[in-house]
Amino acid sequence: MPKGNSKTNKRLDLFELFRCGPEVTEGKMKPNKHIFNQILNRRDEQLHHFNNEYKKLNEEVMNLRMELGREKEKCKKLEDSNKHLAEDRDQFKDRFSKLAETKLTAGNAHIQDLSDMNRPQKLGEKLSELYDNEWTDAFEDLRDTENLDEKSIVQKLLEIFKTCVSFCQLNAEQQEMSIMESVRKSLDFSWTEKSELCNGSLEDSNQDILSPRDTKILKDLLKTKAGVSVSHVKKMFLAENPNYAALGENVQAFINGCLEVCWLSAIQDPPLAFDWNFPEGSDVADKVVKLFTKSGTKVDFVVWPVMKLHVDGDILSKGMGFPPVLVLLSVAVTATVAADPPVYCQVDNNEYYMRQWGQCKACDRCPYGFGLNSKISVDVDPVYGALKCRGCLKCTEGETFKSTIGYEECQRSQEVPSERELQGLCDSIADNNKYARLGRELGVKDNDIQRIKEEQNSDLLETSFQTLKRWREMKGKGATKGVLRQALRNVGLPADILKDDP
Repeated sequence: MPKGNSKTNKRLDLFELFRCGPEVTEGKMKPNKHIFNQILNRRDEQLHHFNNEYKKLNEEVMNLRMELGREKEKCKKLEDSNKHLAEDRDQFKDRFSKLAETKLTAGNAHIQDLSDMNRPQKLGEKLSELYDNEWTDAFEDLRDTENLDEKSIVQKLLEIFKTCVSFCQLNAEQQEMSIMESVRKSLDFSWTEKSELCNGSLEDSNQDILSPRDTKILKDLLKTKAGVSVSHVKKMFLAENPNYAALGENVQAFINGCLEVCWLSAIQDPPLAFDWNFPEGSDVADKVVKLFTKSGTKVDFVVWPVMKLHVDGDILSKGMGFPPVLVLLSVAVTATVAADPPVYCQVDNNEYYMRQWGQCKACDRCPYGFGLNSKISVDVDPVYGALKCRGCLKCTEGETFKSTIGYEECQRSQEVPSERELQGLCDSIADNNKYARLGRELGVKDNDIQRIKEEQNSDLLETSFQTLKRWREMKGKGATKGVLRQALRNVGLPADILKDDP
């Protein structure tokens, strides 16, 4: 055995000594007793040192915990102080904001609440939609039921709108005055009673009890409850104007739309205004008006009014981010100004004459699975052409199909797809893992689909192709392209992936 350190050898001997029996150990330990004592003394010293270190560290931990507790108390005090300061700041900001808001927004039409769905911008859009939809329907209703020319119908509808404007402005003003007066009387009563108790006499004051902010709050309340007011306004209007109650359904819808827009405009702060003061024969203002059905330089009659932010305010126009100009005028052409020839909208071009804009508009295209219904007859005006569009007809499943969006009719599909055409589908079917769903949609049994998959070693591309071939074998002449296109749509794949062979 190689020689090592003497102390190490002695420790190994002692270790071997402990492994022996008690008799042998007792006899051999006596010569090495001083070594054991030395080792035990060193261990005692180390233990004492560690105990001292532990006590010091424990004391340090206790001191740090106490310091941490003190710091936490300081932080809590600072947090409480910051919280109180933040509350005071928020209260100050709130008071300042309310004061500034009242001074800025009260009676200022240029500052609007973007969360308000009935702000002037939205009302401009509603007025435009009212003209595009209800006005057009009411015009056609009056044209069909009353023996009036175009100008007379337009003027009658404008007169209805003017009546709605006057009615709403008057009642909105009365409603505002009523609620303001009620609040003043209520507050005056409390203040008077308190003055009598304290002073024994009444005090006269010309100062209005309602501050500008109070007035704004009440006006905002009227705007918030506008939906409730509109329903009552409609009933009151028909009660005061019974001659309008006998008009057709489309005219009634137009009146209701007019009342809604006019009422919401009348309760704005300041109220929105309408201007139809364009005298006959006056020059056409290009920036203000839009022509009705003719072009020229002189005004013939007003069709639809201008909407303004207030009586002397700006016109709601594109330049302010509002919808297109809300004035439409028919212009009389003088002998010195040549009139443009009227547009004529062709049925075969899938367009119709849009009367309120005086131009042709493209019909909506038929979606997938719907073809143009060319057999339906449409109204054709001798001057302007088609007044309506032909509708779309749903293709018959298994017999006809249409895999594009457009004006085409449904096509008959009795042709059985070729293998090349089936192979052209397989990439999309395999990529979307739709072979099983498509097979079931086509009537292929699940066990046949599973067998095909096993035979093709789970090759999805080849499994898709063999499944389609199996369908074609099962159905024979009934396995048409129309049936296949419909099945593709039913499983969420576009029908136009089935390409016809050139």
